Amino acid sequence: LQSGEVDVAENIPFSQVDALNKGNTRVEIAPLASIDAVWLNNKHKPLNDKLVRQALNYATDKNAINRVVYFNHATVANAIYPFFKYTDTSVKNYPYDIKKAKALMAKSSAPKGFDLTILIPSEDQTKAQMMAIIKQLWAQIGVNVTIQNMETGALFTKYMNGDYEASDPLPSITSDVLVPDELALAWLVWTPGYQSFFTQYKSPTVAGIVKKANTATQESEQAKLWPQAQQVSMTEAPWVPLVFPAAVYGVRSNVQNFQALQSGWWDLANTGKTGS
Repeated sequence: LQSGEVDVAENIPFSQVDALNKGNTRVEIAPLASIDAVWLNNKHKPLNDKLVRQALNYATDKNAINRVVYFNHATVANAIYPFFKYTDTSVKNYPYDIKKAKALMAKSSAPKGFDLTILIPSEDQTKAQMMAIIKQLWAQIGVNVTIQNMETGALFTKYMNGDYEASDPLPSITSDVLVPDELALAWLVWTPGYQSFFTQYKSPTVAGIVKKANTATQESEQAKLWPQAQQVSMTEAPWVPLVFPAAVYGVRSNVQNFQALQSGWWDLANTGKTGS
């Protein structure tokens, strides 16, 4: 990008934003329907225990992750899927509270802690940074984390087969539509093929709300139901939502009207270049 060999580059490291915002390059940061999370296999003990899952959420300093890893170019997640229409911004994320996390662990099925392996893509340095922080944080509540790096294709096959304990399995997870219907059905309603994004999460209450919202024909009804699904699923804590990351693109200064969409696609209809 800096040499002019390419005109646009995506997935710019957050640490390089300032360096690229000068000279013949600029950085564009755009909203993205994406989430970074620690996905938990809800069939694996003790992750089948809601108290344990809640403890992991309270033991995660998401603001520190945003600051250290994303240079504050992300939003701390207050839902277990990315922001969409109908998202209730009044729903709170899990604050960093080690005292509460320890109390929940003490009441859980694993009061003395447990070992946990987290699988991440080997080529993704952002996830490596995040998991290194999480490893330190979770050690405070007796969770001994092992971080295992794998090639993305092999990792996701393992993940889909349910052969994992915890994972952040893909470099990027986005949605093609900007309403919650698609992801909520796939992630919060257990089906034989998709198994709640392979987390094995099953909640008749949440599934009932999602199905009702998905078939509602009145927008006013959807506006009531989707925040309910957001709140209840956050309480159930089927996984540990971390942040909603932004899309970070490096662009040559002579590129005009480059437009990144929230779905992660690019609209190049009016994009062009000036000069040579």
